[in-house]
Formats: sequence, structure tokens, C-alpha cells
Amino acid sequence: MRFAPMTRAWAQEIAAWRYPGFYAVYNLGEDSLPELLEGRYAAALGEDGELRGFCCWGAAAQVPAAARQGLYPEGWLDIGLGRRPQDCGQGSGAAFVREVLAFAGRQAPGRPLRLTVMEANLRARKAYAACGFAEGASFVTPEGVAFLLMTAEPRSTECCAQRERSPMERQAKHVYESRTEQIQILMPGHINGARRLFGGRLMEWIDVVAAVTARRHAASDVTTASVDRLVFEAPALVNSTIILQGQVTYVGRTSMEVRVDTFVEALDGRRDRVNRAYLVLVALGEDGAPREVPRLLLDTEEERREWEAGKRRRDLRLQRQQEAF
Repeated sequence: MRFAPMTRAWAQEIAAWRYPGFYAVYNLGEDSLPELLEGRYAAALGEDGELRGFCCWGAAAQVPAAARQGLYPEGWLDIGLGRRPQDCGQGSGAAFVREVLAFAGRQAPGRPLRLTVMEANLRARKAYAACGFAEGASFVTPEGVAFLLMTAEPRSTECCAQRERSPMERQAKHVYESRTEQIQILMPGHINGARRLFGGRLMEWIDVVAAVTARRHAASDVTTASVDRLVFEAPALVNSTIILQGQVTYVGRTSMEVRVDTFVEALDGRRDRVNRAYLVLVALGEDGAPREVPRLLLDTEEERREWEAGKRRRDLRLQRQQEAF
């Protein structure tokens, strides 16, 4: 999951979403476009670039009826979020909330967090509680819809993953816990003779992002064992904004496979992938010998697909080693 500034096209798509039954209170409509585009909304995009949801913060996340009743004292960061209708009720709500919290929390680091949720929305209340939020004051809008305020201290949301784990899972980590992003602006010194990004420089950046990602998962030093796949899909030109994203896709006993995607980001926030690489890194103990790594907890279908693909890539690597390829 990644977040990008809201564009008119995404805002129009969100305005057209329709939720069934009592969830229809979340329907927006064309008259919501100015608010969606005023600067406090971000689009939540899947790895495929499709719009999966949105989040907002500050006054944009407050319900006017509660504000008039003085239920939003200062000092808190209000967060609002929404998912596309077809993704709701699929059991991945808490994972989506964690992604939003990680992003929205960066807008005001260290501030306690506050959410407003419809009282009848039991699915959302359960997901928020799983992420460390406690229910507080309630209010009713002039339209007769009951809402609850839910609040959490920053430490509570940071530790929500640990509270969800069983005793056997305490040494495991979710994919989102080690996800890493690096941003570069291409300067003349990064360019080759063909006036494009020098491939060797990109490989250096990819290796750094993969190492940071693996370090975060293993909580130890790491070393790169192999670059399993490195595909240049499109060029990048001088003055381009380059985004590199790393995430763990598969783990063995001491090794981790990390996928690093490289994008060129346009000024309107659109991203086009120019490279995808898979690297294998090994965790190292203080003695410099390989050490065991935490298991990987998979929250989404995409993460499960990557895990299965990672197993196949591992088997191919072993086959190539046996064939001395």
C-alpha cells in the first residue's frame, strides 16, 4: 500500500462509491469534490496502482455535529479513512487501518490519535480496537445517526501488532513493519552517456533499500547474498523524482527475500514502475555468522501470493546452484 496526493480523477472515483444498507451514510457524491481536493486527503493505492481507499486528517476527519458540541478538544490528530466498497467485509480491515495509521501519523508525529466511527459499524470498531483504539464519547447527528469517538496514544498504535500475536507468533513480524521507501531526484551526476539514469547507480540504491528493509525485519546486520532478478522496464531521465519501495516477500531460517520496486513519480502523483528487483539477504549475528530471522506474518492476498512466488524462486535458486549455473 502506498499513499499519494489526491487527484481529481481519484476524487471523482471515490465520490461515485456506493455502500449498501446503513453504510450508505458514508456515500459522498459530487458535492464532496472540493473537500476531497482541499489538501488533507490522500489516495491509498495498491501495488498495482489501483485506488483502494483514502485517508484524511485534521478538520477534514471531524464530523461537524461533534465539532459544534465541543467534542474535539485540541491536541489530538483526527484521522478519517475509507475503503472501496468491494474490499469491505473481507477480513483485512485491521491491516488497512495499520497502513493508514503509519501514513497519517507522519503528518503530526507523536500526537495522540482520534477517530470518529458510526456506532452501527461494528466491523470498523473491531478493526480500530485491534489497533489500540478505545471507545469514548458518543453523539447523534441531526439526521439521527449515532457516532463514537475512539482515541489512542501513539505507543498503543505502534504496539497493536504485538498485542494481536499469539505467544507462538511473538518472534514474527508483519510485512508492513519493515517496509521501506527512499526518494531521489535525478541529478546530472546520476545520468549516463545516453542521458538516462545510470543502471549501476540504481543498483546501488536498490541494494541500500533492500538492506534497510531486511535489517528492520531481522533486527540485525545483514549481507546481500544474491540479486535474483533485476529487470529494467523503462528509462528515467534527469530531474525525475525516483521512488524506491522495499518489502520482505519471503523468509527462510536465516535469509530473507526482499522485493524492491522503483517508480518515476509525475508531478501529479502518478507513479510508473521502471524497475523491479528481488534480492536475497542473510541476517548476521554479532559474531558475523548467519542467525535466525523472525517469521513473516501475511495480512493480504497480495502478500500471500508473493510468499508462494518467493518459495518458487527459492527452489529455482537451489536448482541453479545444483547445476552450477
